[in-house]
Amino acid sequence: MNKTLILLLISIAVSGQSIFRLEGKVNNASEDQLQITLYRNWVQPPEDYILKLDSLGTFHFNTMLSETAYMDLNYGLNGLLFQIIEPGDKLFLKADELSFYESLSISGDGSEKWIYYAEQRDFVSDNQLSRFYELLKTDPDIYLDSVSIQEKREIDLLQRHKEKVGESFFLLRRADIIGKMNSLRLDYYLATKNTENVFGFFHKDLVSSSLQNRSFEYGSFVERLLNAFNSTRSRNNRYSLTDEYNFIIYCFEKGWIGKSIAERLAAGQISNYLELEGFSSENESIIRDFLNFSTNQSYTTYLEGKIQNLKAREIGSKAPAFELTDVENRRLTLKSLKGKSVLMVFWASWCEPCKEDLKYLPIIKNYFKSASRLEIVNFAVDTPEDFANVVSLSLAAGKAVRINPGSSFLKEYGVYNIPGYIFLDKNGNWVNIEPISPSIDEGRALIKQLEQYLK
Repeated sequence: MNKTLILLLISIAVSGQSIFRLEGKVNNASEDQLQITLYRNWVQPPEDYILKLDSLGTFHFNTMLSETAYMDLNYGLNGLLFQIIEPGDKLFLKADELSFYESLSISGDGSEKWIYYAEQRDFVSDNQLSRFYELLKTDPDIYLDSVSIQEKREIDLLQRHKEKVGESFFLLRRADIIGKMNSLRLDYYLATKNTENVFGFFHKDLVSSSLQNRSFEYGSFVERLLNAFNSTRSRNNRYSLTDEYNFIIYCFEKGWIGKSIAERLAAGQISNYLELEGFSSENESIIRDFLNFSTNQSYTTYLEGKIQNLKAREIGSKAPAFELTDVENRRLTLKSLKGKSVLMVFWASWCEPCKEDLKYLPIIKNYFKSASRLEIVNFAVDTPEDFANVVSLSLAAGKAVRINPGSSFLKEYGVYNIPGYIFLDKNGNWVNIEPISPSIDEGRALIKQLEQYLK
């Protein structure tokens, strides 16, 4: 999936969500943007956001969260990776580009987690991993003891912050630490070629199955563990989806891994295969088996949507017919758009990156206006109340329509992420291009892409 597209799940527009807000300022800023990558879970693709700094070096970002998530923040060569964030956090970040980490300060609701991370970053030196790997080569007999000592030190540090960071953060971060250290232990067994009974070397009960599923580090460790064990069973490193899926289910049935982590790994494999090979009857029975096996609604909903999207979007085939009413109370149908290529834009009032994209749509509209070759239709995925406050944004370029979250129209068009973009030809057929985000290069990149097709 094109990383320049900004993704935001439509499912977060329902009740039970809370806003996560991050604002900040970079002093002495030479870069005019920073990037945020949001990981809601480990099956759906991460969401990339490019945030522009204004003339004062300030920026802001908000999204809706239903549970803890992970976030990367990158500014130039500086980065804060896999930070755990929670619904309701309202943070203000301040830093100086000339001494980013030394000057970094976080305030606001939820800032205690970032204060912990800052201390943990000082506590764990940059060359720690290289020292471990050197020790593994030179003195493997004390390697495992050294890993256990480091694990205790990191958990002790986390324990000192427990009251301030909260229980949910504490447990998930603890799972990350254990997963990271278990991965180092696995390196020892791989180096000594002692992987035949590798599952017995780890105490999986230290971390609950649900936390194994949600934890970045622990989930990565389990995936490496299965790969290590699987390599002892066959010399063939090329597996089909059936092989990969059946092996994960086999490990679950043996009691080596819990159901939650089995769902995560299996859903990840299926998603990867769909991305690379598309949907096929050959893999349909495996996918159907997983949908019956899994109780994780976010995984099953995502995969079902992805399959629907792949089936529906056969290039050259007719897009689904629709009949809607735009904000000026005019009838809008797929048939009424015939004769022009159509750029469909999906956004929401609470989505700041969406609003950034909308700013550049008038540039796209004006560029193609004289030739009358392109129609832009904006679909706001909003409640009536929310949309009423920002209707002018949508009217700035093209036709404007409000769509209820969860609408069958969205499912038929395979729209599960926003901002989202679809391109149809003048006959209302799917076109094999993935439109570039309008805010990239201030609209010029999308103009070039559309112009090449329209020629």
